Amino acid sequence: MPTPPATASGTPAVAWPGLARQVFISRETDPWFNLALEEWLVRRHPAATVAVFVYRNRPCVVIGRNQNPWLECRIGEMRRRGVGLARRISGGGAVYHDLGNLNYTVVVPRPHYTREAPFGPVLDALRGFGLAPALDGRHAIRIEGRKVSGSAFLVTSAAALHHGSLLVSTDLAALDAVLNPDAAAFETHAVRSRPDVVANLAEWAPGLTSARVTDALLDAFGCAGTPPVELSADACRRQPGFLAVEERHRSRGWLLGHTPAFHRTVTVGAGGCEVRIGVTVREGVVESAAPCPADAVSPAAGRDIWQSWIGQPYDQVCDAGPLPLPPPHPQP
Repeated sequence: MPTPPATASGTPAVAWPGLARQVFISRETDPWFNLALEEWLVRRHPAATVAVFVYRNRPCVVIGRNQNPWLECRIGEMRRRGVGLARRISGGGAVYHDLGNLNYTVVVPRPHYTREAPFGPVLDALRGFGLAPALDGRHAIRIEGRKVSGSAFLVTSAAALHHGSLLVSTDLAALDAVLNPDAAAFETHAVRSRPDVVANLAEWAPGLTSARVTDALLDAFGCAGTPPVELSADACRRQPGFLAVEERHRSRGWLLGHTPAFHRTVTVGAGGCEVRIGVTVREGVVESAAPCPADAVSPAAGRDIWQSWIGQPYDQVCDAGPLPLPPPHPQP
C-alpha cells in the first residue's frame, strides 16, 4: 500500500487510545453483502476493540432504516441505469454509491463512544491531502460549503457503529439523476432526505484515489500497525449465521416491508374520466384503495382496477413500476 500523507499536525490522529484495532477491507462490491457485513461486525463486536471496515459498492442507492424508497428514489431511472436498492441498519438519509465513493465504518465499544469522536480522524485524514474540510451541525463534512461526506449512526447495548461515505470521484450526474423525486402526493412519517449541493474530493485534489484515502483513514484511526483482513463473500458465508443476515438484507421484507406506512393519491382512468385513488400502504403492501370523496364516479366504474391492488406488493401496482431489487439469495 502507498504511504498515506501526514495529518495536519504532522502525526496521525489517534482516537480511543488503549483499545486494540481490527481492520477489515471488503473484496466485494455487492452492496447487500457489504451492508450485511457491517451488521455482522457490530452485532459481534468484541469488547475493548475498535474495528474499522472499508468498502466500495457498485452503483446503488442506500436508504436509511426508516425511509421510503418511493420518496427517495427515481425508480425508473434506477432501473434504466442498473442501480440497485439497499437499506442500511442505521438512520439518516438516502445516498448514492458507486466505485468512486469510499465507505468507512467504525465500531466502538459503547462505553467509549461519543458521536463526535470518529470525525476527528476523518477530518485529519482529509487535511493530509491539503484539503480544508469542516464539520457542520448535521454531521456532514463540507469543503467550501459543498458536502463531500455524510454519516449515520447505530448504537446497540454493547457497541456503537459510525459509518460514512466519502465522495472521492463519484458520478455526480448519476447521483442527481436517481435521487430526490417529486413526492408531493405522499403522506407519511418516514424520514426524508435533505437535498444538498455535493462535490467530489478529487475536485480539490486531482488524481486522488479511493486507495490513497483508505490508507490515510486507517493511519488516522491509529491502524497503521494493524494488518488488514481482506474479506471475501465465500469466506464470510461459511461463518455460521452470516448467510441469514445477508439474505435478510436482500429480502423484500427488509427492503420494502420495513418502509413506514404511507398514504398517497394516484390518478387512473375510469368511467371515461380521471379518478383520484387514495392508496394506503403498510409494510410494502397495499392495505386499502378507494376513490377520493370529491371524485364521485359510478360505483362500478374502475372498481376492478383499484380493488385488485389490495393485498398486492405496492411496487407491483404503482405507477413507478418494480423496484430494482437484488436476487433473494447470493449469487455464486
